[in-house]
Amino acid sequence: MTIADFNKDWVEYLVKNIKSIKLNGILSRMIKYMRDEATHIVQMAPIPLLIDEREFFDLQKKGNLLKSAVMKMYCKERSELDHETFLKEYAVPAELEFLVDWESLSRGFEDASRFDIIQDTNGQFFFIEFNVGSTVGGYQSYPPLKSFMDEFDFPYRPAHSPAWMLMQRLANVCRTQGINKVVFFGDSLFESAGYLSKGVYREVLESVLPGIEIVFVTETNIREHFSKGQPIAMFNWMPLEYMDKHIDIFKEAKRCSVQIVSGIEANVLSNKKWVAKLHDEQNFPFLTAQEIEAVQVSIPYSFILTQDNKSQVIAQKDKYIFKVTNSMGGDQIYVGKDKSVAFLDECLDLTSEWIVQELKETVEIEIPVVGVRGLHKHKFVLGLFNHGEISCGLDIRLSQSSSIVNVTTGAISSVAFPTSEQDKLVYIEQDKLQSLSMEAVAD
Repeated sequence: MTIADFNKDWVEYLVKNIKSIKLNGILSRMIKYMRDEATHIVQMAPIPLLIDEREFFDLQKKGNLLKSAVMKMYCKERSELDHETFLKEYAVPAELEFLVDWESLSRGFEDASRFDIIQDTNGQFFFIEFNVGSTVGGYQSYPPLKSFMDEFDFPYRPAHSPAWMLMQRLANVCRTQGINKVVFFGDSLFESAGYLSKGVYREVLESVLPGIEIVFVTETNIREHFSKGQPIAMFNWMPLEYMDKHIDIFKEAKRCSVQIVSGIEANVLSNKKWVAKLHDEQNFPFLTAQEIEAVQVSIPYSFILTQDNKSQVIAQKDKYIFKVTNSMGGDQIYVGKDKSVAFLDECLDLTSEWIVQELKETVEIEIPVVGVRGLHKHKFVLGLFNHGEISCGLDIRLSQSSSIVNVTTGAISSVAFPTSEQDKLVYIEQDKLQSLSMEAVAD
């Protein structure tokens, strides 16, 4: 059974009861939440979705095996390469080495991570990318859609929010270092992109560190918060190119003994080379049989593009998707069948590093769209959030048009809540949503 199959009766049930849902006011509150959070680029689906809890736990298990495999390869490379060579392998400029927290990097996926997952038309799930640290997106829709589920008393497996997951390392640094002030740093252009949710971060951090002072700054005013007299943590939520752009700010922060959290290590472990290296049989002797099986079954065949294989791969372009190894936000990702041979021959410039990944025919799901009647088919990508061994929810990004499903390219966002087939059917048969909505209106 695919996610589309599992959600079919659930979506139909919600659509049938749309008037009751509107009377309750939950949709208006969801819209207000997103507007207040200034996440204007993130379009949220009007309903939460579901996933069979058995499949959810299976994804969690496979994800843990893949994390273990990556960290074994990391340890192998760190033992063989000096710092400079290792960072060059993952496209980290040499001048940013002073920002690397090697201890944090050695912990790997113990901090915040998100696996991007697709499902093919046969119902099989595939892990296509790993994302780590502050660059992990997809947390914005969780609070309002969780409120939807709680408001209508739907039985689902509770989980920590993705925002909670992202703040754990920062909170731990503050506790151990005696820090009582946190500066969230983001480039002004990056922050105005419209998919950062500052209120969620503030709420979570204040709940675990009561009394903490929290400031959100950009490159224009961050320096006024640097002081050697007060221990400060600086949380960086920008990708690598922004860090390189503002290197002087990071150098000054280091001189002022500011504790910088979530930096280079996130970019290293989010590099798409890892999924290709997992398929390299030269690395199999370092992995367990379970880890090798998880790689072969759960990751589409992936390899690094080279001058030697480029012509052959482009000739077979319809079988593949091409990705720059250090890209984020859906940038520089090309589906071979959508591009001409000439385009790919020119575009796949080997001055950048690319991976080639087997293209899967993916399932689509029908959901309602705000302001448009009926149900509409969407491509989707799942995001499995983890903090160490703890699962922190499953977001789902959906697009009617683009095969590169990302909020930065116009995808809408929802959450897939784990539940059982039995609980879902009982809820629908008892028509609990209708009765709860009427109770709320009566009150």
